[in-house]
Amino acid sequence: MRKILIITSYIEFPWEKGNHRYCYLADLLSETYDVEIITSDFVHTRKAHRPVKGSDTYKISLLHEPGYKNNISIMRVISHKVFENRVGKYLKKCKKPDLIYIGVPPIGLAKKIIRFALKENVKTIIDVQDMWPEGFEFVFHFVKWRIFNFLRNDADYVYRNAEKVIAVSDTYINRAMRVRNKKDKGTAVFLGTDMHMFDGLAKQVKNKHDGKVHIVYVGTIGASYDLKLLIDSVAALPGEVRGLIVCEFLGSGPDLEELQRYSDKKKISAVYYGRIPYEDMVKKLVQCDIAVNLIKYGTMQSIINKVGDYAMAGLPVINTQNNDEYRELIDTYNCGINCTNGSAEEVSAAILKLTIDKDYRIELGKNNRRLGEELFDRAKTYPAIVETINSMIDEE
Repeated sequence: MRKILIITSYIEFPWEKGNHRYCYLADLLSETYDVEIITSDFVHTRKAHRPVKGSDTYKISLLHEPGYKNNISIMRVISHKVFENRVGKYLKKCKKPDLIYIGVPPIGLAKKIIRFALKENVKTIIDVQDMWPEGFEFVFHFVKWRIFNFLRNDADYVYRNAEKVIAVSDTYINRAMRVRNKKDKGTAVFLGTDMHMFDGLAKQVKNKHDGKVHIVYVGTIGASYDLKLLIDSVAALPGEVRGLIVCEFLGSGPDLEELQRYSDKKKISAVYYGRIPYEDMVKKLVQCDIAVNLIKYGTMQSIINKVGDYAMAGLPVINTQNNDEYRELIDTYNCGINCTNGSAEEVSAAILKLTIDKDYRIELGKNNRRLGEELFDRAKTYPAIVETINSMIDEE
């Protein structure tokens, strides 16, 4: 049986509250191939080490790395380097695979794997899930630009030398294609979710009848997300409307306590659930009325996890993200309201419109569900990844 390695620093297995792309893909591929996931024993989202646990369908190999407390820190760099070196040693001693599927970032790890693959004549696919170093460009305002350029050169090496490119959006595909001389155009497959599973969880939920309008945010509560903007926007509403609004935050992060204090200061009704299992997140999400995607200017995110879940839940989205790809999806499907980045006035007006006009809110929500069914259901979209892998292995 042909052997496929999936190598990534970042993954959450189903028993770790996750709904991860690579686990779903590994299950699909294991029907045909011998699949092994090589990953770290350090869980990025929880900043803790994971115990060894196996899967019934694919092999899991955990390699140790020290870990780190802060996302932007020298310890993170050191920790990634340790993991990168251990992956390099593991590849030299394990049975030669037919194909390696590489999660990007981190770029250093991908570069080491591709160098190994070129030397050993192993086929490679990179799956670009975030932009590096561009995604952290704001950090490099405080250091010399030659460091940024050095990291960008490493990224260019990875994009140029991988045999095939998969990415979570056309935005990321286009970045990789700028430095590739190959004829293929790459394949964009949104992160998405399993619609059948999602709907099964949603059916377990009884409809709420509290007379309130629940605005929900799912994801990290950190520097990239403009969540104080939501609080300011609700605070600016007329009193009778403001009294109808409940803000729900499903996630955790370094700015959680500060945001809690801010909502208390502004006297906004807000509920903070912290980070909860994916199944519980779905059940809470489908009880809400409006979703928000509020991302600060200058960040490089494109089509991110939360927007697929918002779509499957059939919620209208208030969006401030500058990414053209997602803004165009909202306009094309008429499934939300695009606002100027950082504008509390526009976000407040959007909340007001969706709160007082229930029919409009329902119409946009139905349109977002259609978007979810067409572009975010993994059962429909992930076969494109499998087909790419099959075609590469069949070439041998």
